[in-house]
Amino acid sequence: MGSPQEIVSVAVQIGNLKVQGIINPDTKVANYLGIQYATIPARFRQSKPINLSEASGILDATKYGPRCPQITSNRPETKHLYEGVRRSSEYPLDEFGCLRLNIYVPQGAHGPLPVVVWIHGGGFIFGDGNSEFDGNYLVQHSLEKGKPIIYVAINYRLGFFGFLTSKELRAEAEASGETPFSNMAMHDQRVALLWIQEHIQHFGGDPANVTIAGESAGGWSVLAHLRSNVPVCQRGIILSSPNLDFPKPEEAQETFDELVGHTGVANTASVEEKLKALRNLDSDEVVKLMLPRLATPLWDDKWFVYQDGKRPIAGPAPFAPWVKGIIAGSTRDEVAIFGAVQWQKWTPQLFKDRVKSSFADPDLAQELAEAYGIFADASQETCLAGFVAMATDSIFSGLPFVIAENSSDASPPVSLYRFDQADTFENAPLKGYAYHALDNSFFCRLPAVAGPNADPDMRETADRLSQAVLDFAYGSQPWPAYHEKHRILIFNGKDTHHEELKDQDRWRRITMSGDLARAKGTWRSGNKLLGIRHSSMDKT
Repeated sequence: MGSPQEIVSVAVQIGNLKVQGIINPDTKVANYLGIQYATIPARFRQSKPINLSEASGILDATKYGPRCPQITSNRPETKHLYEGVRRSSEYPLDEFGCLRLNIYVPQGAHGPLPVVVWIHGGGFIFGDGNSEFDGNYLVQHSLEKGKPIIYVAINYRLGFFGFLTSKELRAEAEASGETPFSNMAMHDQRVALLWIQEHIQHFGGDPANVTIAGESAGGWSVLAHLRSNVPVCQRGIILSSPNLDFPKPEEAQETFDELVGHTGVANTASVEEKLKALRNLDSDEVVKLMLPRLATPLWDDKWFVYQDGKRPIAGPAPFAPWVKGIIAGSTRDEVAIFGAVQWQKWTPQLFKDRVKSSFADPDLAQELAEAYGIFADASQETCLAGFVAMATDSIFSGLPFVIAENSSDASPPVSLYRFDQADTFENAPLKGYAYHALDNSFFCRLPAVAGPNADPDMRETADRLSQAVLDFAYGSQPWPAYHEKHRILIFNGKDTHHEELKDQDRWRRITMSGDLARAKGTWRSGNKLLGIRHSSMDKT
């Protein structure tokens, strides 16, 4: 932010409350940071919105707020993308004070302006909407391009704090007169989005023109909101959402029972005793009990009113009637971030063995290995490329097509993309790969990829992506819907182009043709390929 003498104050008046922010000295964008949008009455209870119109005095919004308790994950292999940007680990943890959001407003633009809201990823167990998703650069760029927007990034609860349900918790919610939602984190996000609709006009934003965007767990969250019955936006951008299935209700209950058992309280104890024991745990201990799993959102018929709970979130299912447009896509080499450096040391036989062990059906495993060129006598390079492609297709790249192929002229338009821009930094461990979460830095136009000293191709990709985001926020579908001609946009620097796809990817062609039982047998296999555990995998 520069030295103290460079900081210029800015304020917004909401009734009797003065919201005190700062002008970023480099971008000249107004920053209102760390605003608490909701309180948490107790662990695992629904968050309650804070109405700033009912407050008075001065609200300090000059610095980022705390994060939900988590294991900090600053990936060293992506450090170069965040040059000059503060990493998440620098911000404190606070279970009950973590529901914050950050608002970035262009100066001199006449509102009401379109609003873009960012929902961060991180496997639902780590991450935040603070400086790693700094909105200064995108907002500055939007003003320069004549399409100014307001950018908001939100925090929400993670791990067991945000994704734990049971008959005991449902009963408690009902006794309190609440709808018993299964995912507190999704409710947090909804509260934040409704808070934005209520308050963003005071910052110059248009509450009737909101686009939500998110990557990975955040992309899944965007899709979940577009399938809910509460209109929190008009458009959604889904970046690299995993195609997760929902844990069965009995699996969710077993997880809750295991946590209670960890406290030493008997399974025969009363509901009150169980909940008290869980709430007496230190937040650090709750975080440790989550590891080494990633969280999996839980099925909720009160939320997914358009969705069949027997299928993964990708559908097929209709979108809510208030959705006006969708962009969805993935990176070319998503899973490289999860192990490509280690996999470079694997033998062809190791690749073949991992594929074989990841599927209950040996014939299906063999068919997939052959389709992706994974043979014991193939070259290591061929097996590595095939393995990355297989795991990418299984977890990430098929989802946008499932969404788009179930749309029609009566559905909101769905435009698809693939992010082929590779990491070009000379000493990057994943140089040459377009890996998972690489596109975050481009979406936010961080200096390393979009600044004046960035690789020209990277900067071009950032410009193309920003143009699409701004056009979309202003109500235009930035390229034709997929169902029209099966064309997608390939982001790749000066080689950015449209491509017509005539065939399904290998994964969907093999696993999704025929009966649902075969497809269901593969929903958790992608994570097994990578050796990653989701909470939904614990009982399989």
